[in-house]
Amino acid sequence: EEIFPEWEIWQAMKASDFPAAAQIYLRLGSSAGWSLLDEARNPKTLAALGETLFQARDYTVAAEAFRRCGDILRSAQCLSLAGLNEEAAHFFMKCGERALAAQHLEKAHAWDQAAGIYREDRLYLDAARCQERGDDPVRAAALYLKAKRPDLALPLLQGIPPHHRQYAQCRLLAGKILFQKGQHDLALGMLGPLMQVELQGDERIEVFYQVALLLETACEGAKAQDLYGILQKNNIDFIEWGQKV
Repeated sequence: EEIFPEWEIWQAMKASDFPAAAQIYLRLGSSAGWSLLDEARNPKTLAALGETLFQARDYTVAAEAFRRCGDILRSAQCLSLAGLNEEAAHFFMKCGERALAAQHLEKAHAWDQAAGIYREDRLYLDAARCQERGDDPVRAAALYLKAKRPDLALPLLQGIPPHHRQYAQCRLLAGKILFQKGQHDLALGMLGPLMQVELQGDERIEVFYQVALLLETACEGAKAQDLYGILQKNNIDFIEWGQKV
């Protein structure tokens, strides 16, 4: 028989009278939880302590008690109730509860991690939604396309303002989609603002180069040559640049 300590709260737990044990615990004060953890030396006493702490709504210490006795799912549930969503997600993953893990990562605003789980499970729309909420429109649009939903990708890309860090990438991807749909005028309209930027720094040079490549592959050779000419006038070896990027 596994031995419970002799004093009152442990005897209530031994009798499985967890409501009574929880009441005693509340009288002792929540700081007693960690001391009780040190006294619980086997899985049976740890599980009983976890149940007592759960009923006393001390979810954080209850999660540790359940973890120590090997009940990872109960531990995850307690962490969730304690509002420790990222920690709960880690334990849900260990239990194979991937959907619950992703949901808790969303609650923690860990958008990339949540999207990673959805992507691995081929839930591309959910992954795209997370990337969109994480302010990563390029990845979000790519996932919408993977889900065969260009109708969701295009409005997202078109709605990105010029001051956004991914503005150029969004315009390029939107232009590519529109070219593939045969809507050349709309595609050129998306790329137009990118061709007006002044050449300053590597990032802007890359934008010119990527626009020129896209125009060339979309059978807009004359416009592509104009851009290559601008790059040459600025003493830029765009072939060498292309090899770098």
